Amino acid sequence: MATRKWPFGISLRSEGRGDIKIWRASIGKKFDGNPRRRGFKIHAEGVAWLEGEIEKREQNQAELREEAKRLDLAADQVADARIALAKLAGRATLLQAASAWVDHVEPTTRTPLVSHAIQSVLRDKSAENQSERHVDDLEKYLNSFFRYFKSKHLNQLRQADMRRALKIKMGPPGKKVSPTPAQQEKRLRYAAILINYGISHGWIRPEKSPLLGVNPAKRVIERVGFLNYQQVARLLYTASEIEPDIIPMLAIKIFSGIRNSECFRLTWSQVKTKQLHVLAAFAKTGRHRPIKIHPTLASWLEGKRGKAEELIFGINPASKDREACWLWYFTRVWKAALPEFQRWPQNALRHTFGSHYYALTKSLSETAYEMGNSEGIVKRHYVDVVEDDDCVRFWHLIPSTSEAIAQTPPDQPHEPELPEQPEPEPTAS
Repeated sequence: MATRKWPFGISLRSEGRGDIKIWRASIGKKFDGNPRRRGFKIHAEGVAWLEGEIEKREQNQAELREEAKRLDLAADQVADARIALAKLAGRATLLQAASAWVDHVEPTTRTPLVSHAIQSVLRDKSAENQSERHVDDLEKYLNSFFRYFKSKHLNQLRQADMRRALKIKMGPPGKKVSPTPAQQEKRLRYAAILINYGISHGWIRPEKSPLLGVNPAKRVIERVGFLNYQQVARLLYTASEIEPDIIPMLAIKIFSGIRNSECFRLTWSQVKTKQLHVLAAFAKTGRHRPIKIHPTLASWLEGKRGKAEELIFGINPASKDREACWLWYFTRVWKAALPEFQRWPQNALRHTFGSHYYALTKSLSETAYEMGNSEGIVKRHYVDVVEDDDCVRFWHLIPSTSEAIAQTPPDQPHEPELPEQPEPEPTAS
């Protein structure tokens, strides 16, 4: 009996021994996508069944070619559509199934995990010469905000995930507290950096952004805490009496408003006669920022200048934690000078400068430039909080005037004589 050569995916072979034998006919998946097997006692029956299946396939292929020609599709596409409809079994239309795949399955094949996306945005920010501090802050906030979602694909994040992350409590174990509305706003600003990065790379469709409709708790915008001119005078005078070595840094913080991170890295080589320079490497914004030295600040720096390479705050140079060292000395001063304060207002010196500088210049852009802030922040916090007369007194707090005010009893308000001083020249933004 001649052995017939069957098409690829079809076979017919005997199974069993002796008198107990069957012919096993097999059609594989590669033949028509529908694998099946049947057993026959007689060889001819197996051949007939296989030939019948082959004929059915050829008829089906002819029908597919005709239908494909009519629909302007390939025969394989028509065959795939028939198989897909059979699998759906009426539970959904082929269009619905395709839409679900496009929206939810296909994007995961080209979208990174959240953890990988975070590393990607940090690399790009570093390559853009963003300041080291900004990149460090971005890494800290992104890892904290997305801590429970790092194993998800970026495009799988949903609004519910963002609302959950927004309300994660903060603090050590046993003392965790809910974030304030301002802290929620800050979390969202950092989260938006990653989400917008994903949108720009095509990983997230804009209309599917998980931040859409996610808002922080409402808050009442309050004026920032700042010192009036009498409190500044007492603070400076007390420092000159009990901790004179901190005067340069204290005066710079009060009359130039630079951030702690910028001030701790400031050397005397960056403090010129008319300007001090916040270097790009140390600035939060990653940009070099020259700041005008007001004559009042110059009067406090007179005779205090050190060597060019020395830090402005050079007390205890062996200490690696300059911020902790500063806080120890500064706390001793403010508690002696301002006993009315139970605790020190956050960023009070920087806010004191911003409020009085805007009152002096009446310029949002100039104040924002000097502080390395946005005009929106200046407008929100520093506008119309200082009276014009108090502003004039603040900018005339030279050492002798501060001493006179500080030594005047509280129940006898001191009205200082205001010497003529040149106003600062406008800062080029």
